[in-house]
Amino acid sequence: MSSPVDIGERLQLFVDERLVASLRHAALTLTHPEVQRESLLSPTAPWEAGRASAWSALVHHEGRFHLWYDAYAWDPKIRRIDRATHCYCYAVSQDGVHFERPDVGLFEVDGIRDNNAVMRGTEGGPVFVDPFAPPERRFRAIIRRQSKLDLWDELVAVGTHDTWMLTSPDGMHWRRSDRPMLPFWLGATQSVIWDDRLAKWVLYLRAHVDTGGATRRAFMRVEVARDALDDPLELPEGCTPPDPGQRQGLTDQWPIVLDADDQDMPGAQVYVSNIIRYARADELYLAFIPMWYDSRNGDDASDMLEVQLGISRDGITWRRPWRRPLVTPGTEGTASAGQVFPVQDPVIVADEFWLYFHGLPEDHMSAHHEKGNHHLARAIWKRDRFVSVEAFDREAGELTTGPLRFTGRRLAVNANAGASGWIRVAIERPDGTAIEGFTDSEARTMHGNRLDHDVTWETGARVSRLAGQPVRLRFTMQASRLYGFQFRD
Repeated sequence: MSSPVDIGERLQLFVDERLVASLRHAALTLTHPEVQRESLLSPTAPWEAGRASAWSALVHHEGRFHLWYDAYAWDPKIRRIDRATHCYCYAVSQDGVHFERPDVGLFEVDGIRDNNAVMRGTEGGPVFVDPFAPPERRFRAIIRRQSKLDLWDELVAVGTHDTWMLTSPDGMHWRRSDRPMLPFWLGATQSVIWDDRLAKWVLYLRAHVDTGGATRRAFMRVEVARDALDDPLELPEGCTPPDPGQRQGLTDQWPIVLDADDQDMPGAQVYVSNIIRYARADELYLAFIPMWYDSRNGDDASDMLEVQLGISRDGITWRRPWRRPLVTPGTEGTASAGQVFPVQDPVIVADEFWLYFHGLPEDHMSAHHEKGNHHLARAIWKRDRFVSVEAFDREAGELTTGPLRFTGRRLAVNANAGASGWIRVAIERPDGTAIEGFTDSEARTMHGNRLDHDVTWETGARVSRLAGQPVRLRFTMQASRLYGFQFRD
């Protein structure tokens, strides 16, 4: 028999088999979000007419939603966006739905200085809050110069192949670091998380894997000390940086942790990592991954993008058990018919989990761009409901955990038993023998759809008397979905 897992009062989610000893007439099932039919950032200015919000970053900080998005004017002669007009713009919202564009007044764009452009000529990257930095460096962004035009003083005399750290006190006024963060070109946006388990920053940087033809995108993992974000990343021993001015992407300098494999469909690539540390739950990391099916690497590949779920318990070893899309391209003719990109850093609002995404109507490598090809919207889950244990057979389903040890005085369950379903919980000794007062026959049946069902027994037995002892849980259920549980004080 395995040793008990000490779970204390930490939330346990059934996103994998970590605590599952056995399943009968039940299975782990992916939960799809409710995709909102909305457009949260329609273009309002000439410099947004070509595209707005194809690349975005979002931070929920001090009660406000801060959004950065790239914008391009439209060139009617070639019927494409005009890349020389690039602006990285800023918007803010109190509720995460209605965004305002403040007049920052930093750049003259199309003859107008009252605009919300806060960077120019950059390639959009992640923006995040550094709680350990002084206030003047509270916001951080990782970018590279994209335009060869001198559109912004901070990027004058800066080459287009290095990667830089920027800092800001307010998300609007940015300064570049003295030295490049990396002498490599990274491509699309990266993921940056503060890992409280390690007390370190973890960066997921794009790698370009040689396939003997077109390269395949993947992501490597780098740990950075808490106070070292202003320093250049220390390259591994034996790593040779590229010659100055040479465009070279990362390949295998650090361990690759997120990549496509032979279980994926033809041409699959991990286009952006989009990783978060889901601190609400015990030892859980989630990735909302835009998977690109590159037609150059697969004869039957679509050249489109969809969003899949990745799960990890340490941020290093990742699994994608379902290989099914959470958010798919929209139907033909809609604003997201070709590509769906999740925005970095989802947000928990009340009892909901919001993943913002932007969509484009054309395929990824398409030579044709639609004017105003943008679509910012939300995919929404109920809190903690990413995967469920689902039991819908005619016979009752059963989940039994392995041995565990808890603290706390009550047990709560996140479950949807709907109108026809039911769930009961028994607490047993690790060998499966009954504990008087906590048996299945004594358990009160739970109905309905609740994020916090209180588990009780007809005997009035209190779980606090079992705290600190090795036990196991046995869930019996029918026509129900079980998402997780938590012992609480």
